Amino acid sequence: MTVEPGVSNKSGTAQRDDFYRNLIAAVDGSEFSVHVLRAAATIADVIDADVTLLTAGSAGVDLPHVAAAIETANLAEPLDIEFVGIDKAHPSTADAILGYAANVDNSIIFMGSHGRSGLLTVLLGSVSGEIIEKS
Repeated sequence: MTVEPGVSNKSGTAQRDDFYRNLIAAVDGSEFSVHVLRAAATIADVIDADVTLLTAGSAGVDLPHVAAAIETANLAEPLDIEFVGIDKAHPSTADAILGYAANVDNSIIFMGSHGRSGLLTVLLGSVSGEIIEKS
């Protein structure tokens, strides 16, 4: 079922405030980050929402991934998208992303299911899978 703002459905009238107002595009600097950014920007345009480009990493360990995420952020500039980098103080990247999202009202997280972890994802589980599990 598709619900549009202000349109009645069986569960009542959907109000604009019921919809996600803040889209968080969580990126890891991989090639999939560009697709995540484009999808979030397209949907944000349709529903008139804001987009935040988010990356989380440890300053000393994840510098290449943070640099790649900043390159993705440069793609976001013409789209008027805010870039937020989190120095990961949490035990996991998923916890860092979820911690940020918990402080943003009416938010939804956009992220790819494949990123820079590749085969490690199969062996250890993915950030996106952990976010789904903990959400």
